[in-house]
Amino acid sequence: MNGARQRGAIGLSATLLMLSVVLLAAVSIDSARLYLAKRTLQAQADLAALAMSRSSCYIDGVNNETALRQLVQANLQANGFTGTPTISFGNALIDASHWQYSSGGSDQSAGRVTLTEEVPASLLAGGVFSEDIRLSASATVLKRLNVGYSMGSGLVDVDLTNSLLSALLGGSVSLLSYDGLLNAQISLGELLAALDSSGALAVDLSLANINDVLSSEVSVGDLLDAMISVLGSDASASSAVTLLQQLRLTGNSDALDVVLDTVLGLVSDGSVPDDTLARSALATHLNVYNLLLASLMAANQSHAVTLSGLDVDLGVAGLAVSMTVIEPPQYLVGYFPASDDSSVPVLKTAQLSLNAQATLLPGGINLLGLLQVNQATLSMTASVASAEARLLDASGCSVDDGVSLVFSVKPSLATLTIAPLSLTAVLQVTPLVTVPVTIGVTANVPAGNSSAVEETIVVQNQSLPYTVRVATNAGTALADTVANTTLTLNVSGATLSSSLLTALTSALLTPVQTIGTTVLNPLLQSLGVTTGYVDLTVESLKIDKGNLIQ
Repeated sequence: MNGARQRGAIGLSATLLMLSVVLLAAVSIDSARLYLAKRTLQAQADLAALAMSRSSCYIDGVNNETALRQLVQANLQANGFTGTPTISFGNALIDASHWQYSSGGSDQSAGRVTLTEEVPASLLAGGVFSEDIRLSASATVLKRLNVGYSMGSGLVDVDLTNSLLSALLGGSVSLLSYDGLLNAQISLGELLAALDSSGALAVDLSLANINDVLSSEVSVGDLLDAMISVLGSDASASSAVTLLQQLRLTGNSDALDVVLDTVLGLVSDGSVPDDTLARSALATHLNVYNLLLASLMAANQSHAVTLSGLDVDLGVAGLAVSMTVIEPPQYLVGYFPASDDSSVPVLKTAQLSLNAQATLLPGGINLLGLLQVNQATLSMTASVASAEARLLDASGCSVDDGVSLVFSVKPSLATLTIAPLSLTAVLQVTPLVTVPVTIGVTANVPAGNSSAVEETIVVQNQSLPYTVRVATNAGTALADTVANTTLTLNVSGATLSSSLLTALTSALLTPVQTIGTTVLNPLLQSLGVTTGYVDLTVESLKIDKGNLIQ
């Protein structure tokens, strides 16, 4: 009896053991099956997200949503997913050392693919309880195209630029060439790091947000030191370093202060996180000459500076040129494409006023032996509005294959004003009779015009920087304005013959045209300003890899 009970107990124990083994095997199989299903689902999500980034230069969920969704669907179908994916677009930023994704908004350069799939909770128990478990997987990808561009002819008159920088720095500049500065670029991130390490910034670069950093006021001397420090490690920029060192020893750059965001700022669009624009700002490369000039103009804003040493043979007894910077050049970091043009990157040239005072008819002038005209002072003012270049969109993924950049460009407009002249003269009526004459001179300056045009620049197989002259017919050039200026003479005291009037008009127009074309126009070019057209330079193209971030 006891033996039978023992055999029964052993049989029950064996049965329970076998059942435990079976259940353990079932759990192991189910766990492995669910892990494999989850892994397969994640791989499908990853591949679908990567399909978005590898199909184009950058992700654009605003204007290219339909095409991107089709790419995701096609990729999922090819990889065996038969369900309905959830596809969203938005922006991504780093918060607390981790990527954070937010759907919607104006900046939709990130895309997320979310997949769900229901599978039996257990192969064994599923047949009894018919329970399913829902698996989920998501993948997020971020891809951007960064474009660096500038405006300006890139041509500077050395003598005029020496006079210009002497006035802005408060010293005597006598450089022989500016090519080293014109050909050098500097990263804003490296520049800010150099300013931070020298203690020039008002905030800690590692702790403050980008807006607080750019709100810092620094001296032009600190800025020159930072540029020298950054470029000093670049052998190709040795010429620029030498020129910057010479300028550092000139004038009183330590007494000139500039707030950084007057030259470089961020577009004010609350829908774009500061972190998004901050990354773009820190990756921005700036032309060294343009940065230096913009900083000097910002430091001298709103008060006139007088340019000396303009040793140009103009046929005048004296020439004094002054400049007032109303608004310095500014680059606003933005994003593209955007539904609102106020959110895209914007480059603006300076808004300024140039005044030239010239003593005409040095020593007086004798016209045809009949009219002796006394000296007079000519006053010409060119009021120059800012040019603007907005980067609206881009397509293409490499310079070899071609990158198309769409800009909205508005050339600068120079409004020329010539003050009325009052001339005194003596008319020889007969060998013994002279008559005093008064001549009023008014200038008829044609009105200029400037309007924004959309221009597509294709960069393919060109080395960068690459310059294109844009929209030459979109505005009026200063040289054309000067050439088409006419004079009206009102004579009192006597009647002058047509030959005398023609000779006097020519004698007055010659210095007007010479000052406009030989002084004012080249000076504007040295300031990075062209009128009637825009020389737009693509400085750099950088395409993000488009890797998964989540």
